[in-house]
Amino acid sequence: MERGRVFSFASLTHRERGRFLYIALMEQFNRITHDPAVMGGKACIRGMRVTVGNVLEQLGTGRSIENLLVDFPYLEKEDVLEAIRYAAWK
Repeated sequence: MERGRVFSFASLTHRERGRFLYIALMEQFNRITHDPAVMGGKACIRGMRVTVGNVLEQLGTGRSIENLLVDFPYLEKEDVLEAIRYAAWK
């Protein structure tokens, strides 16, 4: 696919569609990473060993974002908010 060329999504091959969607996802969720060497490739926060699932479990037990940030000082509020957005998108 040439840069700057107007195209129809339907005209892309299956592989090109997958690459296009992956790039769009990574631009939207720049704090969420997937690395097979970290937590088995699960969705993690900024490459740390904290998964989106870990964050959601904590919130699901009734913990507030503020309490979560106190207990996990290496997380930022935007990390937690993006984990919620990612889970909703997924």
